[in-house]
Amino acid sequence: MTPTLKLPPAVRLVEVGPRDGLQNEKTMVPTVAKVALIDALTEAGFPAIEATAFVSPKWVPQMADAADVMKRIMRKPGVRYPVLTPNLKGFEAALAAQADEVAVFVAASETFSRKNINCSIEESLERITAVTRQLLLFGRKQSADASGAVKLAEVVPLAVKMVAPQTPKGVRIVQDVNGEVVKANPQDLFQVILNIVHNALQAVDPQGGEVRIAATRQGEMVELSIADNGCGISKENLDQFTAGCSY
Repeated sequence: MTPTLKLPPAVRLVEVGPRDGLQNEKTMVPTVAKVALIDALTEAGFPAIEATAFVSPKWVPQMADAADVMKRIMRKPGVRYPVLTPNLKGFEAALAAQADEVAVFVAASETFSRKNINCSIEESLERITAVTRQLLLFGRKQSADASGAVKLAEVVPLAVKMVAPQTPKGVRIVQDVNGEVVKANPQDLFQVILNIVHNALQAVDPQGGEVRIAATRQGEMVELSIADNGCGISKENLDQFTAGCSY
């Protein structure tokens, strides 16, 4: 008796042309053309469009404008725009570009892995592990029930990395954050910390200045302070994040 074929209730189509279709083109495709292609695919009704890849421009120069592409496309509600992030650096860049979904991959053979991402399968698994750890931290949807226990020691260093390109060479950022935990939506918490650090960098002396980020527990609250030697001290006690948190 022939077994009955079980079909899934739904199939998700992901259009990968803007990334996989363009990345190997020898002639550089203008950013405006990439944006127009993605917008056209959006209007065509695709539910998911792999928009670009956050990879080394040295190895994949066609994707060097990834952040600009994500900034300029017309995002339609209900349509997802995943981006390829083969390592943690790519994930951090995607996060800064407000990507709403990322894709990771592992090659099936050592030869292809070496040629494609310049590392072994084992090394690629280590890179993906680092990415997925961050995804578990930042991948929750923005909603009232998205809060959970979040370690400041995982969020603060990432915020510092995000502002690194804008940090004057003469400014030193000191982090004094250990095992403090708050109950928070990770994305909301990250954005708050990022904004405070960014504001502190605007006030600090660009020549020999210092920004100190410290977290201390005050009873049932965790206070995060950003001190600079420019305009003074800015503090956030994070009370909107810590209600009901068990330490």
